[in-house]
Amino acid sequence: IKKFAMAPDELSRLTTEALAGQSLAELDSAIDETVAELTPNKIVQGKIVKVLEDGTVIVDVSYKAEGQLSIDEFPDPLAVQPGQIVECLVEQIDDAEGFIALSKRKADRIRGWENIIQTHKEGDNVKGMALRKIKGGLLVDVEGVNVFLPASQVNLRRTHDISAFLDEPIRARIIKID
Repeated sequence: IKKFAMAPDELSRLTTEALAGQSLAELDSAIDETVAELTPNKIVQGKIVKVLEDGTVIVDVSYKAEGQLSIDEFPDPLAVQPGQIVECLVEQIDDAEGFIALSKRKADRIRGWENIIQTHKEGDNVKGMALRKIKGGLLVDVEGVNVFLPASQVNLRRTHDISAFLDEPIRARIIKID
């Protein structure tokens, strides 16, 4: 604009013409409707735009910038395709750099916990698969959510070696949801 030394009233007239008669207030309103409100730790839906050769997945989350996450966050990286809709957790927003860090894995974990909390309560019986031994007990997959099973609760009698329960189905009762 400075290069052409355009008068402010001429600039205003040309801008109004380009916007097809819309006022700046109408333009601001249209932008607000299409740009999502993003905050860290919020789960958002986005559309995969492309997958880069380095394994970065670019996701349109209806914001000023596109989000990024690693292809390793997907259970089947070969199935990731542009146009696919995914739920992601906003981890970090850097407006200055135009960078939004996303996590599909964390969003899936949060949604899994929300599902467990909605469908089960303390005292309910659940089924799961013992995944691995951790300090003090077992890590058990219940409906896609990793839960802790104390070693003292693995069997009716105190079991000294809980490794025998690994990769085995487990039936348990929920003592506490935390």
